[in-house]
Amino acid sequence: MSPSPEQLIESQRQDWNRVAGGWEKWDRFFDEQMAFLNHRLIADARVRSGMRVLDLGSGTGYPALLAAQTVGTHGQVVGIDLAEQMLDAARRKATLLKLSNLTFQTGDVTSLPFEQTSFDAVTTRFCLMFLPEIQKAVTEIAR
Repeated sequence: MSPSPEQLIESQRQDWNRVAGGWEKWDRFFDEQMAFLNHRLIADARVRSGMRVLDLGSGTGYPALLAAQTVGTHGQVVGIDLAEQMLDAARRKATLLKLSNLTFQTGDVTSLPFEQTSFDAVTTRFCLMFLPEIQKAVTEIAR
């Protein structure tokens, strides 16, 4: 019998929490290699000063960190990820960058804890490809 979507998500949560320390070890290198993609993603999402942005699957922080720098002090960015330990790394980066307009919280992108039209833009880099129910996530994102 195949695992349920809920079981798959829980398994992913455990896996990402387990590898968070190793991921953070290589984070600087990875961030440098992905800088072009992060900038392109923020540009293509038309993120501007003062906007409210939701980043899905934030992991250790990017592109949410770049979005927070882009929206400035009059904007707000929320980063969502399954893995609390990955988000701990993201929070450390946000603190180092002195970003007070950025919060990270654990959550499942197929069941977002926000009112409809809460955000002006949504970004995601490495999230959708891991989801067992992509259509459910896309429906949730679109609301």
